[in-house]
Amino acid sequence: MIIFVYNADSGIVNVSMDVAHKLLSPSTYSCRLCQMTYGVLAERRVWKHFRQSTGEDFLFLHRDEFEARFVNRFEYPVILKKSGDKLSVVISQLEMEKMSDVTELIDRLEGVVT
Repeated sequence: MIIFVYNADSGIVNVSMDVAHKLLSPSTYSCRLCQMTYGVLAERRVWKHFRQSTGEDFLFLHRDEFEARFVNRFEYPVILKKSGDKLSVVISQLEMEKMSDVTELIDRLEGVVT
């Protein structure tokens, strides 16, 4: 299983604030994973196609949801691989910050997914 953890908390108020932040000041938005995989309101087509075409089990969590389920803590956003009870970093926050767009993210993930 691949776990994607956004650098944002869940809930309608937080989502609304994130949308406003993306619209008003996209360059200061703190979740690179969200920037690459979503536009202001909808999932990017290329990302949706990749996500639906892979046989891998993906789990998408906000930071607060992840921390409620797992004891591990990371710099967010982060992409993890869960094997049994072990979590390993696939793409760190620092690596994600260096990515130019969603196609680079997909290229990196293609080497990890089954």
